[in-house]
Amino acid sequence: MKLKSQQVYVADHSLAKMMSRLLLTLHLNPFFRAILSRDWVASIQIIYTETVGFEGREYFLSVGSHQDMAQHVANWLSLVLMDAPSPNNLTKEAITERQVEALSKCQIASAVRAQYGKGFIAGQPVPGFLEEAGEQYRTETFFAAKVFSNTEKWFGVPIYLMSGKRVGQTKQTKVVIEFHSLSPLGSTKITFDVVKNKVEMPFILKTPGAGFELESVLGGINLEPSVDGHTRLLLDAMRGDKSLASSPDFGVETWRLITPIVEAWKRDTFSPISQYEAGGELPAEALALIRNDGREWFI
Repeated sequence: MKLKSQQVYVADHSLAKMMSRLLLTLHLNPFFRAILSRDWVASIQIIYTETVGFEGREYFLSVGSHQDMAQHVANWLSLVLMDAPSPNNLTKEAITERQVEALSKCQIASAVRAQYGKGFIAGQPVPGFLEEAGEQYRTETFFAAKVFSNTEKWFGVPIYLMSGKRVGQTKQTKVVIEFHSLSPLGSTKITFDVVKNKVEMPFILKTPGAGFELESVLGGINLEPSVDGHTRLLLDAMRGDKSLASSPDFGVETWRLITPIVEAWKRDTFSPISQYEAGGELPAEALALIRNDGREWFI
């Protein structure tokens, strides 16, 4: 039986998460809509790290972290960068068109990779990736990249992407938009924390009293989704609702973005792949990637 395109449901559970929908609503708020550009934004970070290893997944051995997480990261990236949709036309087709357009303007400037070694997670010893998978594998369990958008709106704003396994002691999934500093207290950033279902943003306020001392007060919104992302997608598929489904065009742009890395790393069969301690600090290459720009990872 041949299926029609309308019958094909391209699922990506990251789109069903509450934070994905909140990223879309950024563009519907006049305040944020006005400042989402290079005039106000200093940098963007998208971080997806976890404490688990590759867990014996044969699929992961053939693709690695960059391909495994590409669709999720690309979705959040495009939701931040896309031009604001019309409030009167928030259909899936209209939103996806804006996402595809935004992603098509992105290019990867540099990327690094690494594999986790042995270490400790939650106080328990864990083996290194090569011990689990085999010494012959060059599959990366961590990648970080710097991306730029070639649009006038975002030109020159560095976008840092990170995804990895056995990184740190807690799972972290967040989108951080850092704004240019306008006060002596440093830069301001809005953080969309997918794990905690929380949006946080500091506000620069005057302290109580006669003087004029400034302080940073953290404000935020806590959200508890009624169902998890996988459940939401399954329910939508059974109802024939494709509002949270991905699209073939978006998939094409995602792979266009990462193909140069995929091909370069496949050709490189001899360069040593850096190791990082499971549960420990980030790989040295990832730190250098961002510190060369005078920045730090928000992790």
